[in-house]
Amino acid sequence: MAGLFDICSHTSEPVYSYSIITVDADKSLSWMHDRMPAILDGEDEIQKWLNYEEFPLNNALTLIKPKSCLAWHPVATEVGNTRIQLPHLIERIELGKPKSCAASSNLMMSWLGKRKPNDTGATDDDLVKKEKKL
Repeated sequence: MAGLFDICSHTSEPVYSYSIITVDADKSLSWMHDRMPAILDGEDEIQKWLNYEEFPLNNALTLIKPKSCLAWHPVATEVGNTRIQLPHLIERIELGKPKSCAASSNLMMSWLGKRKPNDTGATDDDLVKKEKKL
């Protein structure tokens, strides 16, 4: 990936900072996101980018463009939760495969599925139907 870095020496300890450069997403990824990291493709591009003192800025800018060298695969939705840091979250998942529910989820679903009659003997469904008629 292409980035910029700097070392600030104005303090007692040096402060290192960096940024990853992004570009418009390649057409193969644009359906997922409108931006992507600028990818340096191959050793030659990497060496040119890192040799910033000898490689002119205008030439370096030609290296920064969308490229179709990235691959993707679906992962678990927990990836979006920054509190969960588990190695299996980067593994490919099968889309459309039914998830297994935890025991607590099964218990809640069975409880919600039960209809209790109210004082008149009508269930919640009966009351909803009656309200719709009114």
